[in-house]
Amino acid sequence: MYSDNNNIKTEIMKFTKINKGNYKFEGLDTWTNKIIEGNIINQNIDVEVSKSWQVVFGLDTENINRAFFGKSLTECKNWLK
Repeated sequence: MYSDNNNIKTEIMKFTKINKGNYKFEGLDTWTNKIIEGNIINQNIDVEVSKSWQVVFGLDTENINRAFFGKSLTECKNWLK
């Protein structure tokens, strides 16, 4: 998953479909240089269309952080890159 080019470690963000409207991601956070993981979920009930897709850290825990809201899965993936 890592490539080491001139001592610069990079990792491609990996997305895995769990079920319809729920994806898991794992990859390198470019700000902290640490591995991050979380979920991208579609919540299309009682939310604006522009906020129906969400990047979520800590899903199914007491410390849920909805870091980004977007109108599409692609928009959320681009935010993570």
